[in-house]
Amino acid sequence: TQLALVVIFAPWTLLSLPLILPLYLFIFAAVRIAARDSRRLESIAHSPVYTHFNDAVEGLTTIAAFGAQARFLLKNEKLVE
Repeated sequence: TQLALVVIFAPWTLLSLPLILPLYLFIFAAVRIAARDSRRLESIAHSPVYTHFNDAVEGLTTIAAFGAQARFLLKNEKLVE
C-alpha cells in the first residue's frame, strides 16, 4: 500500500503518524457520513425519473397503440428538469 511505501522510503514519518492519524480518522468519518447522505439524496431525486423511464419502456407497445408518445415525452422532460 501507499503507507508501506512511505514507511520504507521515509521511516521518520512514523514519528508523525500518532499525531496525524486521529485527525485523519475524524475527517474520514465526517466525509463518509456526508457522502452517504449525498448519495441518498441524489437517489431520491432521481427516483421519479427512473420510475417513469422504466414504466415507459415496459409499456412501450401500449403507449404506441394509444398514440401517447408526446405525453410521455413531455412528462419525461419535466422530470429531468
